[in-house]
Amino acid sequence: MKLNWGTGITIAIVAFMCFILYLVISISSVSTDLYAEDYYQQEIEYQNRIDQKKNSNPYQDQWKVKATAQEVSLEMPAAITSGDIQGKVQFYRADDASMDRLFDLKLNNQRQTFDRTAFSSGRYTVKVEWTHQEVPYFLEKDIYIP
Repeated sequence: MKLNWGTGITIAIVAFMCFILYLVISISSVSTDLYAEDYYQQEIEYQNRIDQKKNSNPYQDQWKVKATAQEVSLEMPAAITSGDIQGKVQFYRADDASMDRLFDLKLNNQRQTFDRTAFSSGRYTVKVEWTHQEVPYFLEKDIYIP
């Protein structure tokens, strides 16, 4: 069977249309969670975040987040744990907003533990934001919880 150029173009157009239809269906089935509900407000206040990170530079390599089968632990340096500290610990999961977790920062002997059952396996970004002697700080680190 011999195909002429008109039949070849028609087959190519139909194949292209099927490909585009497949892309539309597959892309529309992917969940599209926002980074944050108040994204624009956070962008306006981003200079504050830059200042918090600058204040946290001396502590950047001194804090640890570890995940085991029983718990997830946060260890802060001794200089941070002295005095009155108020803050939050956020476990941000980029692929599913329903898996994000937010806790109050409550250190006990430079350490805070979280129950492992509160988390699903996967990659999280741990964001620690606190105030000590009215100076704001912010640290973040990526971890994998098995």
